[in-house]
Amino acid sequence: MRHNKVKRILSGLLAAVCLLGVLVGCGEKEREEGGLDLLSMNLAPYIELAQYKGVAHTLEVSPVTDEEVEQSFNSFLSTLTTFDDYSQEPISRPTMENDYIQLRYVGKLDGEVFDDGSTESMFMLLSEDNGYFEWLNEALYGVMPGETVTATGNLPEHENYGDLSGREVVYELTLEAILRHYHFAELTEELLLEKTGCRTEEEYREKLRAELDQAKKEIAQENIHQVLWDKVLEGSTVIKYPQKHVNYYYDSYYGYYEYYAAENGYPVATILAQAGKTVEDIQNAAQASVKEDLVYYAIVQAEGLSVTDEEYADRIEGYATEQDMTAEELEETYGKDYIVDCMLYDEMLAFLFENADITYAYSEE
Repeated sequence: MRHNKVKRILSGLLAAVCLLGVLVGCGEKEREEGGLDLLSMNLAPYIELAQYKGVAHTLEVSPVTDEEVEQSFNSFLSTLTTFDDYSQEPISRPTMENDYIQLRYVGKLDGEVFDDGSTESMFMLLSEDNGYFEWLNEALYGVMPGETVTATGNLPEHENYGDLSGREVVYELTLEAILRHYHFAELTEELLLEKTGCRTEEEYREKLRAELDQAKKEIAQENIHQVLWDKVLEGSTVIKYPQKHVNYYYDSYYGYYEYYAAENGYPVATILAQAGKTVEDIQNAAQASVKEDLVYYAIVQAEGLSVTDEEYADRIEGYATEQDMTAEELEETYGKDYIVDCMLYDEMLAFLFENADITYAYSEE
């Protein structure tokens, strides 16, 4: 399917059929007999379409930050990394740069253990730029598993450290195990070109920025098909309603309440009152459904949209998967004509999107 997002429309349409149950089944029979076939009717006397090509809409997206680019770049670098895993077969050797280790520690100030200064288990990558204090890192190089070492140094003068700010503390560090050893590949021009198609890191960062920007735009587009459809629908004007179609929807909607009332032994008026509905509400809903049909089929007619047998065969599996069915079960449950109609509706929504005038406004950070 050309737009995967559009396939979700089928779920709503099929849910509506399930809601109306056997009553809609009767309506479908009437459709098959040609009584409600809008696609073959001249719709000009009934609907005046709004401008549906070039529908303007602005989507707000957040700008890509330098931090996001760096995160993506670092994620790429991680794909170039390999490691030796010692978790199943513990290794006994002194620690070295790029070991991933497990340790426990006790922190002391003036010989006394301070609050929140101890832990039974922590994990860290032993490297120069791992974010830990330099004096703490240095103490952990060349240590054997099971060995306890001491690291002494001053904590930074910062309010986060409270009474410990700027004070000299002592950590007793016990190495529990060396879990892994990482091998970080050197990012040469040749390797970068091979993996990314870019010759420099800056060129690749710009490529990442463009990809992140496109991803944000696609997220912003998540509901765009419905937004465009709502605009076209709202702007279109019904000249007159084909009464047979209004009656069809009215009978279906009202019939649902009749069926529910009969099943529970209540008057229809009671069920309507409980649902907060009136006969006028149902009439309005019927007319709204007819308007949707008129706009939909008028666009299909104007643009000559269709679903060929080949396209149907290519797309039926995707529709069936969304309903957790096989293609055969889907056809047996809803009928091929109805499924084709759903596909055609998706084609119409895709057409609106492909011909829309979409602009993007970047929000302030």
